[in-house]
Amino acid sequence: MGALTQIRVLGGTVALAICSAIMSNHLRDNLTGIVTPAEFQEIAETFGAIDRLGPERVAKVRIVFAEGYRRQFQLLAGFSGAALLAALFLTSRHPVNVQDVARQREGVEANTSDSARPVVQAQEELPRTSQV
Repeated sequence: MGALTQIRVLGGTVALAICSAIMSNHLRDNLTGIVTPAEFQEIAETFGAIDRLGPERVAKVRIVFAEGYRRQFQLLAGFSGAALLAALFLTSRHPVNVQDVARQREGVEANTSDSARPVVQAQEELPRTSQV
C-alpha cells in the first residue's frame, strides 16, 4: 500500500510542477506589456498586489490569469482522459479477490505441512464470506 501512495504523490507532484510551469510561462509572456517587471515580481509574491494596479490593468491581469487557469485545466482534462482510457484496459475477465488468495495460500500451506491432505479439502474448510 505504501508504494501505491508513493506513486500517487509522485503523480501529483509532477502535475503540480507542470501546472506551475504553464502558469508562470503564460504570465511572463502575456503580462509584459501590462505590468512593469517590479510589479510582476510583486504579483508573483502575493496576489494582493494586483489590486494596487488600477481598475483597467486589474481587469487585464485577471483575464491573463483566467487564460492561464484555462490552459492548466485543459492539460489536466487531457491527463484525466488518458487515465480513463488506460483504466479501461485494466479490466480482468477473472478478477482476483481476497478469498481466492486466502484459499490458495491455505492450500499451499496444507500441501507443505501434510502432503496426504488434498488442496480441495483445505479450501472447503475456510468459512464462506461475502466477496470483497
